Amino acid sequence: MRIEQLQYLVDLAQSGSLSKTAQNFYITQQGLGNALKKLEQEFSTQLYVRNNSGVTLTPMGQYFVQRGSEILAIYQDLCEQASKTCLSTLDCALSIITHPRIFQYILPTIITTFSTHCPHVKIRIIEEAHREFWYQADYEHDFDFGLAAIGNM
Repeated sequence: MRIEQLQYLVDLAQSGSLSKTAQNFYITQQGLGNALKKLEQEFSTQLYVRNNSGVTLTPMGQYFVQRGSEILAIYQDLCEQASKTCLSTLDCALSIITHPRIFQYILPTIITTFSTHCPHVKIRIIEEAHREFWYQADYEHDFDFGLAAIGNM
């Protein structure tokens, strides 16, 4: 069983529609149907029945949704706790090389948002317009990523 299969089934129970659930997860209805079919095969049980108004969960499907929701809540909690622990113990640095115009107009907003979400990351910004400097910095692996100006700014 995969976490995604439980997520699909819980969403299907809420939406009552295969097409809505497929849209919610940005997958095809066929992909959704295949994932749910594999779940049914793994446990040798039918979880839902299609009908004119969408789908109806079987009693086992209802049980799966109930217990699956509990599993998904625990999984979400584990993810959040791991993320907090990881982020709080990291001492990271991010080096960005950028054209001065990009720095002046675009980057401040991006950096402010990023710093709000990742306050543990130290950001180093290199402003440089000359291509030769960019080539040298790239060769020496002196930055993590760059934002260049194409054409006139």
